[in-house]
Amino acid sequence: MNIANSSKIRVGNESIVSNALKQWNLSEEKVTLLYESINSTTWKIGEKYIMKCNSNKEQLLKNIHLSNHLLSENITTPVYIVNASRQLMFSNIFCGLMERVPGSHIDFHAHPELIRKLGSELARLHIAFINIESKYNVHADNDFLTELENCIKLGLANVSDEILKHVESELLFKHLNLPRQMIHKDVHPQNIMFHEGETSGWLDFDLVCKDIRIFDIAHLLDSLILERHNNHLTIGAWHKMWTDLLTGYNEISSLTCEEIEILPVLMVAIEVWYAAYWQNNNYSEGSKKASLLAKWLYDNCVKRK
Repeated sequence: MNIANSSKIRVGNESIVSNALKQWNLSEEKVTLLYESINSTTWKIGEKYIMKCNSNKEQLLKNIHLSNHLLSENITTPVYIVNASRQLMFSNIFCGLMERVPGSHIDFHAHPELIRKLGSELARLHIAFINIESKYNVHADNDFLTELENCIKLGLANVSDEILKHVESELLFKHLNLPRQMIHKDVHPQNIMFHEGETSGWLDFDLVCKDIRIFDIAHLLDSLILERHNNHLTIGAWHKMWTDLLTGYNEISSLTCEEIEILPVLMVAIEVWYAAYWQNNNYSEGSKKASLLAKWLYDNCVKRK
């Protein structure tokens, strides 16, 4: 689900990272690529640190500033460590070192009791985003509907006209009235850490922008389905996940009727977007998976609604 981290273009390499670590007196630490299959920009440094490489200095500085602002709102994120010389660039690559967030990733299908808590914590993150908007300059003011329409023009793989027309008509009619704010834009289980039944931290804020709030919930629900889509996920189990997540969110911040009504269609739309994106980037397997999930969602969440 993570577009930025699924890029085939690797930013930085082990040699650059090892050289950069000298500025933090960590050159003896073992360097390994983190999540090689989905992430080509982040490196594990020993057991205590993570290094994020970026070809864009502004993006790295934004991540550092955002982390500091969220920490002030009691939202746990990676803590960036400034080296003595305050150097960031190494061999034309910008490197930021951070402490590892405690905890581990959770299989929410194995621990469904945590999904309600996850909804509450996502609401807390959204409230924190609102609180820091005046302090943190959100450069990216995104419009998902426009983004979707642009991707559709590139062509789709295995997505029916019925699904496409329904998604476009529903979003065009309703999306302008949906609440907008800063959102994470890439909420999925690999970007959330849990420890002893509590959320211990949020990861990867590269795609933060201002867009419709409900996008984060739709993206998260899609990613939870994707984990079991090919393993006979039952409608009953899926409905329970949906209900628990929204219940947890509403305990902290109320969703509007319009947001809840558009949620199933938005979930389909996100997978349509991924199908077009992956096809345009010559990743047929990813496009096929997204297309199949879009159809499953349309058949089971939209038509049955």
